[in-house]
Amino acid sequence: NGTAGASVPVAGDNVFIGEGSTARTVTIPAGYSATCEILNIGNNATTIAGTLNFAASTSTLLVSGNITMNGPSGLATSSIAVGAGALTVGGNVNFNNASATVTNTNRIVQLTISTGSATVDGNIIFNCVNATLAAAQRIVFSGAGQLNIGGNILFQGVGSLGVITPSTGAVNFNGSDAVTIPIGVSSVTYNNLKINNTNTSGATLSAAITATNVTGNLLVGDENSGSLLNTNNLAITLAASKTLTIAAGSTLNAGTSSITFGTTGTATVNGVFKTADLDGFSGAATTSINSTNTPTISLGANSVVEYTATATQIVTARSDYASVTLTGGSKTIAAGTVTLSKNLSINSGA
Repeated sequence: NGTAGASVPVAGDNVFIGEGSTARTVTIPAGYSATCEILNIGNNATTIAGTLNFAASTSTLLVSGNITMNGPSGLATSSIAVGAGALTVGGNVNFNNASATVTNTNRIVQLTISTGSATVDGNIIFNCVNATLAAAQRIVFSGAGQLNIGGNILFQGVGSLGVITPSTGAVNFNGSDAVTIPIGVSSVTYNNLKINNTNTSGATLSAAITATNVTGNLLVGDENSGSLLNTNNLAITLAASKTLTIAAGSTLNAGTSSITFGTTGTATVNGVFKTADLDGFSGAATTSINSTNTPTISLGANSVVEYTATATQIVTARSDYASVTLTGGSKTIAAGTVTLSKNLSINSGA
């Protein structure tokens, strides 16, 4: 709808796929850059599916406003299959299972990504009025693609209901508004979790990270310098062979959290690592970086380890610091040698 008689939508058009009495499939060809203002997939009042496919890595779609994906009232699947292509949304993506009388979980709305990307400047909104439909609104990765979220993942309707199946993909929170990242909510699972939020309050975890709700790596600031992740004093446990990376110019505020790695895990700090753990940065199971499984710790040439506790806090004896900052209350230098290649900063009160 929008331009009368047009067969190919243009900027400013509202597009409906599968809203009537006939199932519709639309494919964006290789090398084609499509655009529209609003995109609606499917219809809550019908059993008809709507499908949008991206044919190749050179297939792109820019939706300047919102996408709404409506769950069918019958056994059907409405979907956007990005594949290896690129989807950009200026507003929100709404998963709308709004039929309160429908109880069959085979009435599905989903966004799928293989090796391509979906960039949503607004929010991902899971809206479900019937708890039995929780598994019917999905984001499904089948490869190492990436979902960029400028806003947040929100849950509306009967509760925190929605699915992210991660495969080897990445979910990247890259907005400029403060957000709380849903961890352990519904069936939302991440593989690689990337924090590129540049708000002064940053992104904050809603719950502890485990090796089952984040199965891959944790990265802070790998795309946006000045990014900030707050652990909210919650534990972080990464699986075997996984990494924590803090890029130059970005910050992990670990608070009192303890970060545990599986075997051969690695912590790479090129930015700022803040810890309020009274036992220090590393070296024991009770320190900010848990010594269990002996993770490899790499402190880059421009890294800063900042000790922030207001109570008496141990400063770990290490010979590989670049810079160290002491903030808050009294600090105790643990037995051993402390070597810095750059700066020692002692703030007022420390």
